[in-house]
Amino acid sequence: MYEYADQVMTSGVFDDPRLVYDLTPDEISATIKGKNAREKELQRAENIRIGTICAGIYNQHRSKPSAKIWKWSDFFPERDLREKRSDEELQERATKIMEMFNRGMSK
Repeated sequence: MYEYADQVMTSGVFDDPRLVYDLTPDEISATIKGKNAREKELQRAENIRIGTICAGIYNQHRSKPSAKIWKWSDFFPERDLREKRSDEELQERATKIMEMFNRGMSK
């Protein structure tokens, strides 16, 4: 139990070590999950703010009225980072990356 409490304390989630020893492992886990969810929401809000600023600047300087109007989500697309890709897709992407680096190295 002490090793687990030490790991929790080094994570920086709790400021007071006495609080860690007063909570059960399930309560500690729920607190950490809640803090992680809050951090994700704060990051999403920051992405929306910055993306809106970038979209506003881009849209203000469009050269043609028919050009696409950008939104914040064009700069920060919302997607699940854990989405599964097939082995073939991963191999194709790795091949394209290697080709890009090889072209850049040969110049």
